[in-house]
Amino acid sequence: MTKTIPLENANLHTAMQFLLRFEESAQFLINNLTNYGPHLTDHHSSGDFKMLTYNSTVTAVFCLTRRGNLLVQCDGVFDPQFVLENIVSDSLSIRGFVGDWNSVYPVYKAYKNQCRQYKPSFYSKEILYRFQFDDNDNSLIHDSRVRLLKECDFDKWVLLNNRYIEELGIPRDLTASQAKAQFLTATKNKLWWGMFKDNNLVSISALNSNNKNIGQVGGIFTSENERRKGYSKATMLHMLNDCKLIHQHAKSILFTADIDLPAKKLYESIGYIKIGYFALILS
Repeated sequence: MTKTIPLENANLHTAMQFLLRFEESAQFLINNLTNYGPHLTDHHSSGDFKMLTYNSTVTAVFCLTRRGNLLVQCDGVFDPQFVLENIVSDSLSIRGFVGDWNSVYPVYKAYKNQCRQYKPSFYSKEILYRFQFDDNDNSLIHDSRVRLLKECDFDKWVLLNNRYIEELGIPRDLTASQAKAQFLTATKNKLWWGMFKDNNLVSISALNSNNKNIGQVGGIFTSENERRKGYSKATMLHMLNDCKLIHQHAKSILFTADIDLPAKKLYESIGYIKIGYFALILS
C-alpha cells in the first residue's frame, strides 16, 4: 500500500538516505532540506517535505517550495497523482517542476491534464553531467584573473547575472532584495567565482548546491563581447580547483539544454560526462 508521510525529525534520516542514493539528480531537494529543514518557512526555497512509501519502503521524496517549484525524486515507477493529491491542500501554487526527468515529467504531465491553463514560459529537457575529481588531474589550475566574488562585487555581478537570465529566458521569480540576499549569502559561503579584465567582471560561475563531497554548478556566463576567448573554461577550471581544495568535493554535477551545443562542448572538454536528463519547467 502506498502512503504519503510528512517529513519530521523522526523520519528525516530515512528520507535523506533515500535522496543520497540519487544525489546527482536530487541536489535541490538535499540542499533545501539540509539548509531550511522539512517545513515551510519564510525562505523562498523552503517547503513542506513529504515522502511516498510502498510497503514501508521509501519510493519518492517531494516538496513544493515557497517560490512555487515542485521538486521530485522517485525510485522507479510511481503514480504521480499521489504527489499532486498531497500538495493540493498546500497554500502555495505550482509554478514550475524541477528535478530528475523521469521523476518530474510524469508529475508535470499529470498536472497539465488536470490544469490545462497551465503553460510554462520555460521548458527544457536538460542533459545532466558529472565530473569526477582525480588527484592526478593537472588541468584544474588557478587563473590569476579569477577569484571568489565578494559582497563588494554585487553591482558588477547583478548586471552580468541579469544578462544571463535574459539570454536563457528563465522567469524571474525573486525580488531584487531576495536576489541580493542570496548573492551575499553565497559569497559568504564561497559559492560565486568571477573573472576580471581591466577591473570589469567578464565571466561568472557558481555552486547553486554545495553538499558533502558534491557540488552542483550553475550560473555560467560570459559577457557577449568577451566570448570565444576561453574565459568560461578558465573560470570553471579555477572554480573546480577551489571546489576540490576548499569544499572537499569528490564530484561535480551540472545540467544544460540539449540544444546548447557550445555549452555541451565546453563541459565535455573539461571532462564532464553525460549521466541522464534533468527537467527544468518554469513559469
